[in-house]
Amino acid sequence: MKKTLDNLGISQVFIVIIVALISAGIAGAGVWYWQQQKIKKIENSFKTGVTKPKTTPTTSPTTSPTTSPDETADWKTYKNTEPNFTFKYPSDQIVTTPAAGDPAVWLSPNGVRGYATLQVYYEKNSSASPEAYFNYVKTNIGLPEPYSIIGNKTIGINTYYQVNSTHQGGAKTILYFTEDGYGYQISYPTREATLYEKVVSTFEFTD
Repeated sequence: MKKTLDNLGISQVFIVIIVALISAGIAGAGVWYWQQQKIKKIENSFKTGVTKPKTTPTTSPTTSPTTSPDETADWKTYKNTEPNFTFKYPSDQIVTTPAAGDPAVWLSPNGVRGYATLQVYYEKNSSASPEAYFNYVKTNIGLPEPYSIIGNKTIGINTYYQVNSTHQGGAKTILYFTEDGYGYQISYPTREATLYEKVVSTFEFTD
């Protein structure tokens, strides 16, 4: 009988210990849960309380392309018929139209035909290219010697065959061109190339 009571006392103690442990576990779990909730509240309040600084997008300044002014915009226009071509020229230059025995257009500051001016000579010719027309002139008419061949040169919208000569009054540039059954020789003093190349750049040959 004593053993049974002792056993009963031990069992009661064991039960008390188990209950205490369970209670402590539950209490610990409750404390842990409460702490986790508190941490979450602190984190949420921190997230809502801190605002990220707004960034203003920066735009790079745009640069518009610079265009050179058209120096020929206010120039006069010469129109030739049979053959048909046009070109522009400064107002301080004078155009002299073809005359009997002189099938050429002259451009000069004083209106006088001469070596030191721009000359546009033309004739009917069936050469297939500017270089072919140059060879025709060299073979059948002759060239002012001495001369040096520069070759194809594009000025404006047209490609010419260029030859430089030092005949008579000084260095001279000669441009050969063909269009619609005509051969053209455009010549001017090389020292005036800056001006007269601008004139040549405005040439348009039409049918």
